[in-house]
Parts: sequence; C-alpha cells; structure tokens
Amino acid sequence: MPLNRKRFDLNADLGEGCGQDEGLMPLVSSASIATGAYAGDDSTALAAILMARQHAVVVGAHPGFPDFENFGRVAQEMSAGEVERMVIEQCRHLQRLAGAVGVFLPYLKPHGALYHQTLMQPTYALGVVRAAARLSMALMIQPVGVVVGIAQSHGVSLVREGFLDRRYNADGTLVARSRPNAMLTDPDEIRDQLVHLIDNRMIDSLCIHGDSPHACQLARWVHGWADELGYEIRSVWQRVD
Repeated sequence: MPLNRKRFDLNADLGEGCGQDEGLMPLVSSASIATGAYAGDDSTALAAILMARQHAVVVGAHPGFPDFENFGRVAQEMSAGEVERMVIEQCRHLQRLAGAVGVFLPYLKPHGALYHQTLMQPTYALGVVRAAARLSMALMIQPVGVVVGIAQSHGVSLVREGFLDRRYNADGTLVARSRPNAMLTDPDEIRDQLVHLIDNRMIDSLCIHGDSPHACQLARWVHGWADELGYEIRSVWQRVD
C-alpha cells in the first residue's frame, strides 16, 4: 500500500429501526447508534451493537431530542445544563447496553436538530461538549460554527464529519432538507463531493444516513470509488498517523 494513501472513516446512523442495519453494517467502519429517544429502542440498539461487534465496526452513541413524532428533527428550546444532562443520560444508557456485550463507545454524535443547533448555538454546543467531556468521549460533528472553539476550550477531541449526499452552504453548513435540491442523487456529483471533502477539507469521517432507502447503494459506490482513487476506508480509532 502506498505510504501516501488517504484514509477516511465511513459512518452510518443505525439502530433506528429503519431496516438498513444488516445491509449497511458490513460496509461501514463506524456506526452511530440511536439511543431510543427519537427512533428505535433497546432491542434495535442492541441488535445493531451486536452486528457492529461481528463486523469489527466501531460504535458511537447518537443522542437526540426525545421526539419520536418528528424523528428528532425539530429544534427545541433547552438550557446548556438541560442539554448536557439529556446527552449524558442517553449516552450512559447506550454505554450500559454496549458494555453488557463487551463493546466500548469512544465517541458521540448528536442527531438531527440537536446536531445543527450544536453547530450554531453556543448554549447547545456547550451542553453537548460538556457532556462529551464528562463522558470522556470524542465528538463527531461538522468542523464549522461555534462548536469547534468550545470543544477545543474543553479539551474534547473532534472527529470532523462530512456528508456525501447533502449540498453545502458557503459557510460549510448543510443546505436545509426543506430547500429544493438539498440532497445529491447523481453518482458523479456524489463522487466529486467525496473527492472534495477528502482532498480539500481534511474530513475524518463521511456519513451515510441509515434512514435513506439508497444507503446501501451509496455505501457500495463509496467502496468502489475508494478502490479507484487509492483511498482506504478505516475507522479513525484504528488509525496510527
């Protein structure tokens, strides 16, 4: 393998009860498992954790707003302390499930509206970062907005995330799903975005949404492009740079 071969983590949001876990798990290197607050439950979470262990996939916690009706994708009003307690409670619950079968969780990744509010609103960023610090977990999130500086000031490691099938705004945030053409569907455009994110933005991990009906096909495309381009898909927690 060439010494300059580029590596990236391929993560998916799983354990949500969307029916994609079995197909996606062998294709990813990290799996962010729903905590049961907005989708899924203990049985779907544990099944995903066991699949991850079988395929040597690194597991992280995917906490979000307790809102099954809207899949955790509607913004909420909370204090930093409330956010911190919510994230810690959800992550510790998942840690107990995973620990019972010998699986360690090195990172957390906010879900849905919590993710986007963490990027742009100091109250939410502070709550999530404090939770990660107390849990001794890394934080997987886009490297934009207020969360970057807050994480640095609290000594929380960031796993910088990018998205293959979403369009970006000029400030590096994602185009809202409610906007026209927010999603990328053309394979050539998605491939170009992969190259851009890996080569120019120093992204650590690329996300595939486990609730997308095309998630498995997208993951297979990524593997094919990685082989073609000389990239290596590998969890950031297995890297030695």
